[in-house]
Amino acid sequence: MIDDVGASLSSLLSLTRPTISAIKLDPALLFDEHERTVHVIRAIITLARDLGLDVIAEGVETDEHVASLARFDIDLAQGFTFGYPVIAAGVPSLFNRPTHDEGTDQP
Repeated sequence: MIDDVGASLSSLLSLTRPTISAIKLDPALLFDEHERTVHVIRAIITLARDLGLDVIAEGVETDEHVASLARFDIDLAQGFTFGYPVIAAGVPSLFNRPTHDEGTDQP
């Protein structure tokens, strides 16, 4: 039994707030291959869609993670596969460097 579902900070009740526009799925959930977990992820995504929310995959660290996300209807992904954190002053340089597909070792 899971007691008090909906009572924590990231509770289901928070999804009813009009200020919520997206949900982020934790990598501990996303990259767990158990069949029951996959059903839970799909149910969360369906709920998000029914509420008009975007779905974001968090902690996408490898090409294998990217490939495993293909089975889900996810809008966005974030993680080191796509880039590393930078300070605001470093953002312009992101637009002037080769992409991962152009042969660099880093995303």
